[in-house]
Amino acid sequence: MSFVVTIDGPAAAGKSSTARAIAATFGWRHLDTGAFYRALGLKGRRLGALDDPAALARIAGATTIGFAGEPATPRVILDGVDVSEAIRSPEAGDAASRLAAIPEVREVLLRWQRASAEGSPLVGEGRDLGTVVFPDADVKLFLHADVRTRARRRLAELAGRGLPLDMDQVMEELESRDRRDQTREASPLKPAADAVVLDTTGLDLEGQVAAALAVIRAHPRFPAREPSGPGSAGEPGPGCGGAEAGSRGGLGVRVSLHYSASRFLLGGLVGALSGWRVEGREHVPREGGLIVASNHVSLWDPPLVGIAAVRELHFLAKEELFRTPVLGPLIRSLNAIPIRRGVADLSGLARAMEVLRAGRALLMFPEGTRVRDGELRPARPGLGMLAVATDARIVPVFISGSQRPSRWLFRLGRLRVRFGPARTWRELAGPDADLPPGRTLYQGVGAGLMREIGALRDGQVESASRGAARPSPPSR
Repeated sequence: MSFVVTIDGPAAAGKSSTARAIAATFGWRHLDTGAFYRALGLKGRRLGALDDPAALARIAGATTIGFAGEPATPRVILDGVDVSEAIRSPEAGDAASRLAAIPEVREVLLRWQRASAEGSPLVGEGRDLGTVVFPDADVKLFLHADVRTRARRRLAELAGRGLPLDMDQVMEELESRDRRDQTREASPLKPAADAVVLDTTGLDLEGQVAAALAVIRAHPRFPAREPSGPGSAGEPGPGCGGAEAGSRGGLGVRVSLHYSASRFLLGGLVGALSGWRVEGREHVPREGGLIVASNHVSLWDPPLVGIAAVRELHFLAKEELFRTPVLGPLIRSLNAIPIRRGVADLSGLARAMEVLRAGRALLMFPEGTRVRDGELRPARPGLGMLAVATDARIVPVFISGSQRPSRWLFRLGRLRVRFGPARTWRELAGPDADLPPGRTLYQGVGAGLMREIGALRDGQVESASRGAARPSPPSR
């Protein structure tokens, strides 16, 4: 059996999101056992056989279910038809729970699931993977959360698909399904004796993914070599084309002719029109996974920091921009990663982790949004989560004067970009560094980072928390 990670737990505890993020991070295969039951339940409902166990067992034996697409966004194929959206309805979930109580059906699906353990590493999610399907799995996780938290998550998921349900209805359905799953005779829902139980009640998606990654990486059989992109080792992830140069251990400063040419031309234009000042460029490490973290006051900040940095940067951009005819292809060619705003975008998170694990550099704005008045706001936990999960170093950046391009483009105002020394997440977290992965640790990393950015704003290069303050030397 390959290296196998199982994730069990009740409905809406975060199993699917966490499993997909792990699969995308490592380029592993993803096994969604719930999708098997949901797809088969959907077929059974359409054929009017949900109340006939013998008929359902025959249907299971004559059904083909497969998966397609990337680990972060898998598609479910039922008898050659894509049913990825249809199986996420409440009716399909109810049918899946009813099928799971039929031993004959479980036996058919069990053979399919166990056959998938051969080959490359696998992360699977369901309700009995650690207890029945893969009792010898390397890592067994059991996620749970209180029913109100799970109901809020499920309600948000259903609302995003245009399904109007109320809180009481969702809670009632979850409680009913919990009772059915926990009391059934065939493989009842419960954590394996050797499972690591994670309570996700107080965690967001980033927190629960980071906690799971920490457990997996600590296992003695954890595959030492992690691929640079989804599916296979050594292949760059989507949007990461280009050559590698100056490598150390297979990683180094990534060189893309298109990116370099664009940076050269834009840099010359901005320099000529604005007379801007870039300081501390020597602090940017030339190799290894790196988060370049800047305050954010203007739409001009991403290209300006990208031009000023000595590394080729990837950056997150809102999904709507990619649908613009001219701008979309341009930013995609410049390493933009689409991200959906207002939701926990698993695909964008997974792509960002791929970039960092591959030894590349990612531009992030820790405050999460533009702050037009220039004041520094608390960092969101996402940056801390990525830093802890990937062990990437962090370079703080302070940019000033970019709010009014009509002034700095004609030298009427001072435009400045200032880089600080690279820090590890442990240095930034300080006393919080020994906390387990979770929101408190990530907020500690973010707070330390914002102190560094504040020190740059005040003309200091050394960390404010270390008590050192000296003027930042101008770049040559």
